[in-house]
Amino acid sequence: MFLITILLSWDIELNPGPPTNIGQNLSVFHYNVNSLSVHNFSKISLIKAFNAIHHFDMIFISETFLDSSFSSDLRELTIENYTMVRNDHPNNVKRGGVCVYYKSCLPIRILNTSILNECVALSIEYDKK
Repeated sequence: MFLITILLSWDIELNPGPPTNIGQNLSVFHYNVNSLSVHNFSKISLIKAFNAIHHFDMIFISETFLDSSFSSDLRELTIENYTMVRNDHPNNVKRGGVCVYYKSCLPIRILNTSILNECVALSIEYDKK
């Protein structure tokens, strides 16, 4: 009877405790920005503000419109404690393009996508998988 009363109270967690691996709580965000550099990089400021609230593990951005004139080390493109990987539109054209920001502490391996245009492929290992 006592056990039934506890279960019916709806405030008992059946599996308490911290998550056992990163895969249970990996948080991601995707944003089609239609140009990161427009309006003095204001969209990256919006991404940073949104991330300050949600603390995403990975941020995926499409339609970056970046070319070789924008260094990945450019202060406006950096997000503190995140690593950026990008693949711009071929032929150095300011349209298309993708990038991924991921927390620098994540066990990420960047896969070779040299034969693919505007594609970033990553491998993440968690729980030995």
